[in-house]
Amino acid sequence: MYKEFEGIKLDIPLFYNNKFGLRFQIGLPDLEIWTNYESGIYNEIYFDTALNRAVDIFEQVFAADDDISIVYQVHLNRRNQIRKSNFIFKQISEIEKRYIDITKCRILDNERFDCISYRYNKVVISNIKTEDVNVQNILLALINSDFRRAKPVFKGDCFFINHTRDVVLNLYDDRGMDIVALERSALETLYKGHSEFLLDYDREYIDDMFSSK
Repeated sequence: MYKEFEGIKLDIPLFYNNKFGLRFQIGLPDLEIWTNYESGIYNEIYFDTALNRAVDIFEQVFAADDDISIVYQVHLNRRNQIRKSNFIFKQISEIEKRYIDITKCRILDNERFDCISYRYNKVVISNIKTEDVNVQNILLALINSDFRRAKPVFKGDCFFINHTRDVVLNLYDDRGMDIVALERSALETLYKGHSEFLLDYDREYIDDMFSSK
């Protein structure tokens, strides 16, 4: 069964909505996204490099036998229904054995949207371990989320929740990845080992977070 984390908000941007977190740069700004923009030809090196970095960071905080859940939510309209044929379900082995909860939710007065309320479809998939999930395929689809000609691709917010280590990961698109935790100690090893990947915009704030006592 899915276990809610008291104190962790599954709101985008994850990094700014939680007390302890890291924000990593995934796509490299010195690499061109396009080989030929007019022809719609992508630079494969950019996407391969982004995927390798995303997988590397993910594997630092998600071991193969960790107990995890996946929360996926998408803005609600007629075309964004979450069905059994959805991409996310196809990335999980023996999906029929998993606990799946699909709900329709509403957030009032959300700053992300110029409207009074934001309605979305949300699915929680639990009773899984990391090794049950094609993580690389999901991360690649998220990296591709702003590039419709790239495959695989899917829209929406995807949260990986690690119940074994009490951390949550969200790759929001090719630009970056957020990882948050209830306790700073859960992120210290990742911070020390991968500080060179931190997003420069938030680096000073993160460094202060981990240097303070």
